[in-house]
Amino acid sequence: MNIPTEHADFLENIKSRFLNKPGITGVSVGYKEKEGKTLGGICVKVYVNRKLKLNDIPEELQVPSNCDVVERSFAIPNPMYGPNGERLIGTYDDIPENRLRQDPIRPGVSVGNYGITAGTLGLFCYNKKGERGILSNFHVLAGHENFEIGDPILQPGAFDGGLVETDVIANLSKIELSGKADSAFAILNGSRNVIPTTVRDRVYFTDVASLDIGDEVEKEGRTTGHTSGFVTAIGEWTINYGAFGYQTIKSYEIRPTMTGQPFGQNVEVSYGGDSGAVWYKKERGRKILACGLNFAGESYYMPRVENALACDIPYIFKAFELSLKNPNMSSYSNNRDTSGSSSSSSSSSS
Repeated sequence: MNIPTEHADFLENIKSRFLNKPGITGVSVGYKEKEGKTLGGICVKVYVNRKLKLNDIPEELQVPSNCDVVERSFAIPNPMYGPNGERLIGTYDDIPENRLRQDPIRPGVSVGNYGITAGTLGLFCYNKKGERGILSNFHVLAGHENFEIGDPILQPGAFDGGLVETDVIANLSKIELSGKADSAFAILNGSRNVIPTTVRDRVYFTDVASLDIGDEVEKEGRTTGHTSGFVTAIGEWTINYGAFGYQTIKSYEIRPTMTGQPFGQNVEVSYGGDSGAVWYKKERGRKILACGLNFAGESYYMPRVENALACDIPYIFKAFELSLKNPNMSSYSNNRDTSGSSSSSSSSSS
């Protein structure tokens, strides 16, 4: 993650003073903002559950005047509920494909541990043994108190009708829920064919890369389909993971750039069920770089401005020893690998 050098020391100072204190939800370096609107200039920002009058704030929690104070918190949205808190049944008419059973399977479709609701298949990649698998979030591919390495992974996820008897496509292999990532890798079992391009935009990931403030990105998720945004901040935010406690995770904050998405005027950059989707950026030469793994969104149903959080994919690839290309195959073979079935699988951790 690329924190601007001139702000790095001050961010560390603010982090040590305020992060994990009562009412503080995160700290970052990012664009200045006012009433939800992004302004010019970069500053250190402190995020709070609720802004208070200065006289009501304990002295030790009073933020320096050269910091922005932002009233915003984040959570893991539930795909069972819509943006107004309504319970969802069935699929959205305009993006049903992402939530249906697929063969071949693609990035952007519904997936999940047999014990959770549903999330998004982020991308296909290989471990150091050359076993092909899928990358998504810890809370998508593991996620429940009794998860185990080797757990069956369903496509579609259980909330979208996936069944252990007929829809297991992979087995859980690696997990991380830490200050650096909410991530998991599951090894494919070869039961279905694979096409590594996304459902709607037909994007093929060519490499991984970290993001900078201001980078324009896109993603395809199980719930909101294809959306676009830009990086407004880089920092650390605290999320309630229920049985797994509160986790403060280094992340990119992403805000939407588009209009007219599935939820109308309340423009959703991501929503419940989009967890695990890959935020990518396009570069010249048809390069598509996988950058951020979507894992959280606004904790309020109707915030002034929508925002999402994503953890750094290059870090995850290094931690899990993953690659987009099979380390046991030639460059020529990898370049031709656009529609084949998965390689051999294993349900053990590696």
